[in-house]
Amino acid sequence: MEGQQRASLKDRLRQEMRDYLIISLFFALVLGVFNFYRRQILGEAGDSYLRYGASVIEALILAKIVLIGQAMNLKLVGAARRSIFEVAVLRSVLFAVLVLLVAVLERIVMGLIHGMEWAGIAQSIAERGLNEIVARVIVTFAAFLPFFALWELRRRLGPRRFFELWFSRTDPASPGDGSL
Repeated sequence: MEGQQRASLKDRLRQEMRDYLIISLFFALVLGVFNFYRRQILGEAGDSYLRYGASVIEALILAKIVLIGQAMNLKLVGAARRSIFEVAVLRSVLFAVLVLLVAVLERIVMGLIHGMEWAGIAQSIAERGLNEIVARVIVTFAAFLPFFALWELRRRLGPRRFFELWFSRTDPASPGDGSL
């Protein structure tokens, strides 16, 4: 019995690490492309590896937020009866709000670390950080939409079928001729 629990825990840990890696890679790609686009639009010159590193760190944080949300059982009531689009939009809103709360908490912690008073922290958020936080939440919401659409599709199809559809050269379920 103890061996089965250990194997089950090991399998669950392996699955969570795989999910964490996949989610992190997805968000690192999206945020990295967004930073590249931003640099091109603003005409920023020079190497900015720090910004891309920050994108990777933010992707790791977003992935952890998604996994924590799953662990907290943040499920949508009636998700099985909703379209994939509805589930993706609702989950994107829910998790964007969660990101908003984490961003505000991050600003508060940084203010406390730097010895700021509560009034100063609130003023800092209102003056300098609010636009950045809102922009981060909007970009994150936009990144969450395709992520949660794919995540819901994976849930409905099952991980194996989803993987086959993405990486198999032909669809084993249909004998089609390959044309659009």
